[in-house]
Amino acid sequence: MNVSENNLGLPLDISHIESDLIVCSCPVVSTHRLLFRNKLDDLITYLNISYGLGNWKLYNLKIEVTDADYTDKDLLKTLQFPSGILVTKNAFCKRFLTMKYSPKYKIIGPLEPQQVFNDSSQLKTILLRKGWLDHYPPPFKLLQDVIDDMHQFLESSDNHKCIVHCKMGKGRSGTICVAYLMKYRKMNLANAMERFTENRFKNQILTSGVTIKSQIRYLNYHQNYLSFNNNNQKLLMNVLKNDYTFIISSILVKNPSRMFTSKIFTCWLNFKKYNPRRDGVITLEKLDLTKHVCNFIATPHIENNSNNCDLDDKVISNYEGKLKFPLYLNANDIMLEFEITINQKPMLLDSSSFYTDKDNRNIASSSFNAFSKTTKRFRTMYIWVNVLLEFLNSTGSTDETFRIPSKFDEDLKIAFNWDEIDTIAGSKRIGLHLFESIEFNFEMGNN
Repeated sequence: MNVSENNLGLPLDISHIESDLIVCSCPVVSTHRLLFRNKLDDLITYLNISYGLGNWKLYNLKIEVTDADYTDKDLLKTLQFPSGILVTKNAFCKRFLTMKYSPKYKIIGPLEPQQVFNDSSQLKTILLRKGWLDHYPPPFKLLQDVIDDMHQFLESSDNHKCIVHCKMGKGRSGTICVAYLMKYRKMNLANAMERFTENRFKNQILTSGVTIKSQIRYLNYHQNYLSFNNNNQKLLMNVLKNDYTFIISSILVKNPSRMFTSKIFTCWLNFKKYNPRRDGVITLEKLDLTKHVCNFIATPHIENNSNNCDLDDKVISNYEGKLKFPLYLNANDIMLEFEITINQKPMLLDSSSFYTDKDNRNIASSSFNAFSKTTKRFRTMYIWVNVLLEFLNSTGSTDETFRIPSKFDEDLKIAFNWDEIDTIAGSKRIGLHLFESIEFNFEMGNN
């Protein structure tokens, strides 16, 4: 991270991506979270003295809440003197810079009377909370809403500054900053990513900016979206205001792994979407891929081989009525989660035979029962997609060919290779490769 060098002597993790676009780690109010984090008092002190209250706005992209996170009440308290006396920038700075900083000083920049904050409802001029889960991309409409708000704020005055933060000022902050640079500073994706990485991180040994594949995928959606003219952009955003219904008619798994035939593993495909607060996800459908890659109704180009899976490409559409096809998914932004369950068979032994006394038999029986209940472990991989934008990207849509698909369209497809899949918390996959690619055939519902 770039630790800001400032004349106030405040230890701040803060980076200037542009002169008016600033990224920092999440400010906190608890001292035990100060490692690689900013103290709320220090950050507000820096912003008020450097730019003046009213000239900056915080964009909080962090949705998860801990006891160290600042609340609206914490921010309101930081903006006010206990006595209600306002000290101007010039009157205070001379004294401040000649003495060692002490947290007991509350500093307010030059204020006009109407800039005094009395309740949380007034904070909307300096704070926007639009968070979502860590390591995931934002819903595409939310992405546009945030960067449009940033643009509106910066355009209203040459003195205005946007301060963007998530938890560490990396993935979520990077996604928003890169998208802003692309839309309003006319940078392409590669240049915007480079600008963010170079100005946010001193080196790329520990990290290199936006690295989550699904976040990069949404930035590619954004790049394609910006290639459309204004009319098509407005049409697309109007469509994305409400959730669309997509009907999955079949799934093609290309070159499935031998893991699908093993009795040790179970592979699940979970369709999920954000809950209304975006602090969790909701499961829309859950599909047992292991069972149905080998057991399926044959399509014309695949021989029915339900008793002996030969691991050719498998089309999953229906099998003995056990699948829910067609699958109705009501969401624009969908997470495809691949969950690997390891099935462990319990030991078929009578634990009482090992012991002769009653007490030891009871202990052994309790241990055995505890082991029997812990019979599964799991690992998950995922990819987030916006079905409409993915379809437009995959078909190479331009202004001349732009068209929102309808319920009358047939043979609509989207597909993903295995190397496009993310792992939990963005870690690297080791030794797991479920398939070469997966393809979804879908139709549009009555939207």
